[in-house]
Amino acid sequence: MYLFVETKRGMKKILQFIVLLTILTVKGQDRHPMYFLEFKLMEANKQALFDIGPYFDDKSIIVENLGYHRLQPSVAQVSKRIVDENTLFTKTEILVDTATTAQFLGFLNKNNDKIVFSDLANAFLITPLEKREIRYQVRQVPTVRMAELKAKSAQLFTPQWVVFNQIDSLIKKKNPKALLLIASELFKKRYRYDRHYFNYEEFTSLLEHLTGTVIGVEDERKEISWHIDEDFEPNSKLNLLIYFSKYYKQYKWDDKKGIFNNAGQTLLPFSKEAALFSQLSSNDSTIAINAFIELTNSNVNEVTKLAKEYDESSISFNYTLPGFAYRFLQQLVKLTAYCRANGIDLTYTPTLRADIELLKTDLSFKERRAIENRLINGLTLDTVTAFEYWSLIYEKNGSLSYSAGRIVDVFYSGQWDKMLADKKQTNLFLKKAILFKRLYINGVCYNYRAKFAGASAQILSLFDDYNTTDDDIKYMASLIRPLQTQEYKVYPVHPLDTTQYYVRGLELKLKDALKGWADTEEQMDTLEGLVSQISYSQIGTVLKLMDKVTFTKPYDAYSFLDRDFGFFWINEPQDPAVRRQFMDNYNQYSEFELYSYYLCEAGIDYKNSNGSLNYDKIYDLIKYGETEMLAGGGPALVNETYALIKLLEITFKTTLDLSSKYCSSQNMYNCHVVKKVKAWSHYLTNNNLLQLPHNEPVSFNAFNH
Repeated sequence: MYLFVETKRGMKKILQFIVLLTILTVKGQDRHPMYFLEFKLMEANKQALFDIGPYFDDKSIIVENLGYHRLQPSVAQVSKRIVDENTLFTKTEILVDTATTAQFLGFLNKNNDKIVFSDLANAFLITPLEKREIRYQVRQVPTVRMAELKAKSAQLFTPQWVVFNQIDSLIKKKNPKALLLIASELFKKRYRYDRHYFNYEEFTSLLEHLTGTVIGVEDERKEISWHIDEDFEPNSKLNLLIYFSKYYKQYKWDDKKGIFNNAGQTLLPFSKEAALFSQLSSNDSTIAINAFIELTNSNVNEVTKLAKEYDESSISFNYTLPGFAYRFLQQLVKLTAYCRANGIDLTYTPTLRADIELLKTDLSFKERRAIENRLINGLTLDTVTAFEYWSLIYEKNGSLSYSAGRIVDVFYSGQWDKMLADKKQTNLFLKKAILFKRLYINGVCYNYRAKFAGASAQILSLFDDYNTTDDDIKYMASLIRPLQTQEYKVYPVHPLDTTQYYVRGLELKLKDALKGWADTEEQMDTLEGLVSQISYSQIGTVLKLMDKVTFTKPYDAYSFLDRDFGFFWINEPQDPAVRRQFMDNYNQYSEFELYSYYLCEAGIDYKNSNGSLNYDKIYDLIKYGETEMLAGGGPALVNETYALIKLLEITFKTTLDLSSKYCSSQNMYNCHVVKKVKAWSHYLTNNNLLQLPHNEPVSFNAFNH
């Protein structure tokens, strides 16, 4: 970390020493004379320019550290970088990067009388800042943003640099020079090699608060930047300083508005979309989410342009918005426009709102599954898009996103033939498939076209030279036939997939692992490694001995019950009462009976009326069993899938040459049930155990593994 120390010529030498010590210590460089000259340049020593010039031709290599990186630039490269960071010579005056020693020294000698040190910029220059030409634009700060700035106005005046430079005193005197000094301090804190300042927003926010405007100036790409505080390169910060050097005297205090006002300034009209974008970073979650929703229904071109601008500048936003808010906006605004043009209703009806709000809450598995199944059966091709849209709006809620992922997966398989028979609905699905894919986020949203995997020749022919004027739809249609060459394949069976688990001498080994238990990381690693190797028959021994010690993170200690054995219904294994109830059932029931008991408790419908296994129901349940989020990077949820497969394994007395256990996780999400699903789906089909045709398309998850 670099310590920024406010320095001015004439201050005590101890401050100079601190700055020098910081440079040498943080950089971690050899004490090459260049670095002492760098310090002198920062202290306005013009002679240091002449002294560093001879290094411009030195091609010898030195070592520099940049964070964890060890670099080996030449002396010439470093010396030119130092000069470039401490001068503001224009390109017509000299190009430092390509200058030789002779050229640079010749330039200095020729212009010695003209070269001065700017206290405003902490840099040497020839052309005064106020004499330089810049391109700029000015916009009024939206009302909501001004209210936020006013609410935290006291905080805006607390930074040390405000008091040190007497900016607060100038403001009290209504002196517009305060604006110039704020821009000056912003530029002084510009990035220099391996030296950072992490809160540029305090400068731009104070300027917005004092002027009621946002000033956009050119950045390094010659584009107008409205987010100077987020720009890495110093170009826009310099141009803002130039702007105020030229125009700060034109600002007069407006008592009525309580701001510095430039009456001769032309303000760009602030679009509705621009005002809404400024609200996305509001600390008020309601304001932010409402602005986000309104933006998804605003002008496509304006929202897309601003979303790219904000995304490229890495502008922060309220935590309740989707994790990639600007990316989501670019696609959702296109979705809503398409829906408006094609009569597709996205209204957040009271019924839909109630369902989504319910899915956001902490429900039991049985309650959640009942709601999911109700929606799968109740949604229609006309209403499912509204469900998808609002689920993406609230993507940050993981519970909702998992449920939405399963709902749309099962729903589309059930409605597939009906959808393909309706050109409007087919177009809508293809449009969503490409827009959701462009969210570039994990989840079933990225794999909508997977539903076409294994499609019949008749269906494939529908999409050859697909007739549509929508380029997005046409493009997605063109990807359907190539998809058939990417047939869903399970990874080859790994030795770990066939491991049969059992720990010999478990009780002694476990007692040894728990002896002198201090709950250290090393002890937990040893315990988890041991427990990951046990079989079903050894669960009781493990729980009995583990219950004698105390864990700092009890959930992690007992999560093997779900992770390794698929007991998904045990939501709180850290609760002793929950474990006691489980142990009572474990001791009372056989393995088949225990899994069957909990499947029934979870509300899973997998039996015939006479209590026997219904293989058609099981086939469908395991097909969609590994649940992915609609959008998001959370691990797949296995839910009831492994428990159902365990019933099949016990019934047919075979594991199909795979492990008899779901996983050996050691507290890591590193297992998938997909290989077992594929194997048992084939088994049920090939052994004529299915009574119904299962011609629905594959799960969205078919290409996730």
